[in-house]
Amino acid sequence: MDSKERVDGATCARTPISLADLPNDVLRQIVALILKKDLNVLNSAKCLPINAVSTPVFFALRRTCRSLLHIVDEVLNLHLEFGLSVAQVDGGGARDLSVQLIPGGDVHMVPELIVASKDSAVSRQLSNHDATTLVRFPYVIGDNKLTAALPVDRIRSVNVHFATSASRRLVHRLGAEQHHMLSTALADLAIQLPHLSLLSVAFPLSAAALVEAITVSSSTLTTLWATVSEGWDLAAPSIHLPNLRELDLKVMGLSNDECVRTLVTAPKLESLRFSAQSIHPDFVVDHIRRLAGSLRKLTLAGQIAVGDSSHASSAPLAPVLWLMLQDIKAPAAIVPLLTTGARLDACDAVFPALRSLEVTGSAMTMPTLPGHLPQLVYAEFVDQALSNSFLAQLASQAPRLADLRLVHCKRDLGEAISASMTFPALTQLTTSRSFGAHLATTADMPVLGKLMIHVDDHPLAVDVIPWTSVMDLTISPASFTTEWTQAHGAALDALPRLTKLNLSHPVRWSDRHVPTLAAVTHFHGAPDTLATIRGGALPQLTHLVLGPAMTTIPLRTVPTAVHLEHVIASSLHPRFIEQLARAPRLRFLHAQRTDLGGDDSLPVMALEYRHGNPVWGILPKLRFVRRPADALSVRIVDVTDANAAVKDLDAAVRWMAEIKAGASEGECERAVAAEDEAQDDEDVDGRVPFPVEVHVGADVKVDIKDRIEAMLAALGSRRVAGRVMP
Repeated sequence: MDSKERVDGATCARTPISLADLPNDVLRQIVALILKKDLNVLNSAKCLPINAVSTPVFFALRRTCRSLLHIVDEVLNLHLEFGLSVAQVDGGGARDLSVQLIPGGDVHMVPELIVASKDSAVSRQLSNHDATTLVRFPYVIGDNKLTAALPVDRIRSVNVHFATSASRRLVHRLGAEQHHMLSTALADLAIQLPHLSLLSVAFPLSAAALVEAITVSSSTLTTLWATVSEGWDLAAPSIHLPNLRELDLKVMGLSNDECVRTLVTAPKLESLRFSAQSIHPDFVVDHIRRLAGSLRKLTLAGQIAVGDSSHASSAPLAPVLWLMLQDIKAPAAIVPLLTTGARLDACDAVFPALRSLEVTGSAMTMPTLPGHLPQLVYAEFVDQALSNSFLAQLASQAPRLADLRLVHCKRDLGEAISASMTFPALTQLTTSRSFGAHLATTADMPVLGKLMIHVDDHPLAVDVIPWTSVMDLTISPASFTTEWTQAHGAALDALPRLTKLNLSHPVRWSDRHVPTLAAVTHFHGAPDTLATIRGGALPQLTHLVLGPAMTTIPLRTVPTAVHLEHVIASSLHPRFIEQLARAPRLRFLHAQRTDLGGDDSLPVMALEYRHGNPVWGILPKLRFVRRPADALSVRIVDVTDANAAVKDLDAAVRWMAEIKAGASEGECERAVAAEDEAQDDEDVDGRVPFPVEVHVGADVKVDIKDRIEAMLAALGSRRVAGRVMP
């Protein structure tokens, strides 16, 4: 580019601008835009996998100028995968195993990680300059193969998993000494990564090994995911993680009389996911309650141990206020322990920020509501015995509840039905048929839009749906061993706003009323169900998804296809293909085969050709056992691209006539001759070319007739008898 140019009669100098000339705030925006492309692969520590798409770009940017080097390093926190390799030592005994951590993705650590084995002393292969340890990673820019050398402080996140399936099998044979070597290897890894923020270990460690492994990084860790195999209660008190924000821990290997009582010290913990076979009440009372000031998400899984808490005979505990907690998922017996000491009156808000509550239990478990829940929008109860008074309390104390899911819940039959209740903000309800029938008589839901009913008491039918605001309805069996689900057609037609209907399992109309479904635009169901719906029904249908059929009778047509835009089906009857080809608005079609069921082949398959109709793109891909029709008739209605139209017609004719796609006229003739030689004279004499008629409508503006005639002729007169008609 010239350094000077004439502009309006004057001479002005133009100097090429490089990245180094741009202000730092502009460079930061460039880096942020590049990073935005990989936001979906960032982990919870906001670290980018070292093999992500944008990582090589960042490596290249770091080389351009000093400003970009510093800006990239400000935001580029990398995640690295390590594989645990456990192998038999050559010449060793059955328990002589070596343990090695291997970086993935052609990454090399400088210096290399240690290799620990049973027969050799642990030898640290670390330099005297640990702070300058590098991570080398190959990458490609254009045609150039380069190697990036990054300081290890850019590695902030590590996941350690099994390197091979053999390692997964052998790890169960590791003895105490080898577990110590493994923890030593993890500790040495932490030494080489001084700013480690996230550590994930995808295999069981003894509690002592975990302590040794994380001690080096205890002050920098913000996220820890691990599984402990033994010794947790002895080791946990010695673990202090002052900056930990997220802990995902599973405790295994407990004996029948053991239960977990202790937790690590992590005063800033915001998210806890913890599971163990048995959890002592003191685990919740003494440790979880201490996190009330910081915890935002709590997930607990396990049985609460039977027995008294150590606080049972002491003075009552002071109540705690969970100011930050937004999400609870726990067994029913856990929730009361969180509110120990609190008065749970209707006005008490022990969980003022709680938005999601998921409670699990057994069919005999009756949950208690933890006071007033002003922000609760999602509640799920699984395997619970729910009373009418509990539901009424939920309706009044959770005024913003929008999504309620009652999964495998039973109604407490020992309580008489009391006054009705109102869920003023509920927009989505999931329930069983039996529980739904109860709610239908007691609960008002004025804005309910989505309803999912699981039929748990087959053969009873879904017969009453009083919430006329429902727009999206799903009826399905609780178990797919049931062949049919029953429903009242009149109950569906009584929903004036119903636009989405999902009957994933075949339905029988128990009231013998076949519904019209006048407002339904989206229908998902079995062909058996749709086949019962007569013409004139589903007048607004735009989206259709057909599931598997219970019978061999295929769906021949839908009541109307005038508005149909989107169809997904495993198989299509030839008559349905004809109807879809005439659908003026169809834009998406997915199917795998065409199936006649028990019908004979059609005498003629009559199709319309419309530009953009997906039938023509999918026809050549459909599998069939018997030829769908004995002849093909195509009426050309709308053509925008003559070349595309001829190509579509050629593929459809080849499919119907069972001619290899792409075969030339000579290849077609030779194929016919070869077939003739393989058959006896009687078969040859009886050969009839496949009849094809193409009718070009008078309104078609594109001159296409000659091209179609040439296409038909190229298929060979002995294979296809084609003609073009006005």
